[in-house]
Amino acid sequence: MQRVVGVPFEPIDSALSRILVVRRDEQRHLFAFAVDHIINDQISGALLEQTLATYYRRHLAGAPVDVTAPHTYAAFAARQQAAFAGLWGEQCRAYWERHVADHGLYPPTLAEDGPRTGTPVLASLRRDLPADAQARVHAFALATRTTPFTVTTASVLSALLEITGDRSVGVTVNHHGRMLPGTAETLGLFVQTVPIHLRAADHSPAATAREVLGASLDAFERFVPLRVAGRAWGIDLVAPDRDAGIYVSHGEEVPADAVLQPFEGTTSVHPEFRVPGGKQWTDTVAIDWHLTARGPQIGAHFNADTFSESACGSAAGRRGEGGAGGPVLSAVAHSGACSKSRAS
Repeated sequence: MQRVVGVPFEPIDSALSRILVVRRDEQRHLFAFAVDHIINDQISGALLEQTLATYYRRHLAGAPVDVTAPHTYAAFAARQQAAFAGLWGEQCRAYWERHVADHGLYPPTLAEDGPRTGTPVLASLRRDLPADAQARVHAFALATRTTPFTVTTASVLSALLEITGDRSVGVTVNHHGRMLPGTAETLGLFVQTVPIHLRAADHSPAATAREVLGASLDAFERFVPLRVAGRAWGIDLVAPDRDAGIYVSHGEEVPADAVLQPFEGTTSVHPEFRVPGGKQWTDTVAIDWHLTARGPQIGAHFNADTFSESACGSAAGRRGEGGAGGPVLSAVAHSGACSKSRAS
């Protein structure tokens, strides 16, 4: 099993997915599938699991199983290419040329203040939020006509302005990329990492949240794979061999196990496979918001050889020496949102 599904893919020389079934006896089987990330994302993985379970259930019932996909990635790519060659593509080019002129090449970076010995030291900080954090962030988003994602992202950006003293800061966030009709049920790699920037200004926290909302909507609407688009347009949009400085994620559900649920009429046990060779994001600080109804937290995951614990703790909202005061989260706190401290 490890030999078949635990070996990294070679995109040029092999297929990009593997499925394996091993029969141990009449009642016990081992089933595994592996898919290269180049053709898969989290939504696609969930769709694939649902489809496999549906096919199995229909087979048990003796019903016909149609494996023809109603929507294909090739069809999406053709429609995307046609749009890229038209007015939407022209709008995208104008937007990203202006974006690079204002904020520099993608992705946004973060100044390094770690010892830089050359040996990665992966570390994590995690902070418990008040039990009603989710409800209060939702209330602030409703009052400002924004979204909870906008509020948490704006709080990180405003904290970065205070920590760095820069006139403009940026983070990256994931966008699902499924904008065209039919893509919600299509398997493939759609997710994109998108930059969101904020300039220093004498704005109220509500105005800052609305500014971040506008910036995110603009970037989501016009986002294309920037390296590919830059080559097509003959312009530089991406800094080579550079990772994002800050990555922000926002979740409001308890993370589910990323495993295939038992097929109908079966039970299952899920062994864990460790696949070597995974990329380590040693130049990125990942800040995650878990605004669950129970046990809400904010955390920072980083390379302590690249970034100091104090700076990462400030960005993740840890109180203490060197803590930053993010005005957005402070406003949320005072309206009953997240924390009585000013940390973002």
